[in-house]
Amino acid sequence: MLLRRSLVLFFLFACAAPAAFAEGTTAETGTGAALDPWTMREERARTFDVQKTELSTAVREAAWIKWQKSRTKLTDHLDRCHFDVRHANRDTLLPVTMQCYKGQLVIELESLKRSGTGPLTHSDALKAELAMKTTDLTGAIQTIMDGIDAKVFPTLATLKDVRKNLLTQYRQPYWLALTHARADEAFTGVAKILVSLRTASEDATFAAAVKEKTEEAMVCYLKAESFLAASTEATTIEASRASFEQARTTLATCSIILEEARTLRDSQSTAPLQ
Repeated sequence: MLLRRSLVLFFLFACAAPAAFAEGTTAETGTGAALDPWTMREERARTFDVQKTELSTAVREAAWIKWQKSRTKLTDHLDRCHFDVRHANRDTLLPVTMQCYKGQLVIELESLKRSGTGPLTHSDALKAELAMKTTDLTGAIQTIMDGIDAKVFPTLATLKDVRKNLLTQYRQPYWLALTHARADEAFTGVAKILVSLRTASEDATFAAAVKEKTEEAMVCYLKAESFLAASTEATTIEASRASFEQARTTLATCSIILEEARTLRDSQSTAPLQ
């Protein structure tokens, strides 16, 4: 949501500026040398325009609503299960616990299958990573559900081991891949903002105060970009999420600075944007 706010402010600000970005250089040099950061940002900015066409805001909002419904359904199911487990006796505790856990897995599996392509990432490697980890997790969940139906877990201790293995071997790798993808998607949005702010900072028609505030916004978004890059490269879910949250916090500040730049621009314009 914070990145979306930044993008809205960015479009309001940049519509008075020249073209959002200049034509970039080729994606790869003849020697295979790494691209400079601004060329990579320009390429991501182009990707951002394609992504907007591929997945509308309405579609994203619908997916968010579905996720919230699944979350509510899961919470209600767990509340009922806690009640049933507390009131189970020695003979019914195992089957009640098993069916409760299966119900939880059913809800999770439904949510995973409805998630579709997930975040729109720029990186093919991250797309492949998320697809693979999603397939691994859904397969593991289905296997456990089948095992519960076949009564292959004879004790609560066995079920505890199964749940632990599902967490460490399948859930956490999936969560890491998902966070990588979310960070990479946000990375592309930030690239779009940075490329346009760079153009605006070089616009001679803007007053010095506007250019100064624009450059301040650029510095802020560059900082957010560094956190997003760290999130996509982290090897643990804890580190990836921590960097992603740092990016979100920074983006909140960037949005404020960007709005200040727009306000300055409008106050010094003879025909402020409505």
